Amino acid sequence: MSVILNVSMIEKYYGNRDSITKALDNISFEVEEGEFIGIMGPSGSGKTTLLNCISTIDSVSTGHIYLHHQDITHMKRKALERFRREQLGFIFQDFNLLPSLNGYENIALALTIQGSAPADIHARIHAIAQRLKISDVLNKYPQQMSGGERQRISLARAFLKDVPILLLDEPTASLDADNEAMVQRALDEIAKERTVVMIAHRLKTVRGAEQILVLEDGKIIEQGTHDQLVGKNGLYTRLWGLQNQAGAYTFQSTKEETK
Repeated sequence: MSVILNVSMIEKYYGNRDSITKALDNISFEVEEGEFIGIMGPSGSGKTTLLNCISTIDSVSTGHIYLHHQDITHMKRKALERFRREQLGFIFQDFNLLPSLNGYENIALALTIQGSAPADIHARIHAIAQRLKISDVLNKYPQQMSGGERQRISLARAFLKDVPILLLDEPTASLDADNEAMVQRALDEIAKERTVVMIAHRLKTVRGAEQILVLEDGKIIEQGTHDQLVGKNGLYTRLWGLQNQAGAYTFQSTKEETK
């Protein structure tokens, strides 16, 4: 397999000369095509900042990010817009649904922009809607949906977008146990066909990842598969033990306990 994503020595600073926060500290890693990558760490460790930089929503202060060997850190505006549209699929915690469009229209938007035929769009949307159990909310607007329903509409939109890499920020965060299991099964299937980079607070959602990056204070402090990391007796091992004890623990709730 070839490398699809190369993150090289990136750093990210916020603030001004009097007060500077280093959100990312010399982050480097590679992702091969078809890999499923998990990003984990306590609240404030830099997970979302890293994903925002990869998605070009935020810019790096130093370093480079390459997708398909193309440096995306210094693209001009029009090239960047085209790149996001053609190369990336997003699911973030704020859903990013357009309030003026119903569920069906929100899902269809990306496919319409890509030039898919109306009949194909209709068939694909109804197939994914049945899979994610959202057929009954396709005619609703985002403000009429629950948080879990909005999340599943966002998932459907990202799953159907024909792009090589999906960037996900805790995609099961707003779901109950039954819906989480259903979405996790769908995500496992999608991960067989795409490159997936996902932030997760529940460790079980990325247990099967080919590579897990553990962040703390803006640095990658551990890296490997679940089995490799559990055997290191480091932060991941402690968090894994805490989540097994508490069932639904998240990184946010365990931060103080792991200091």
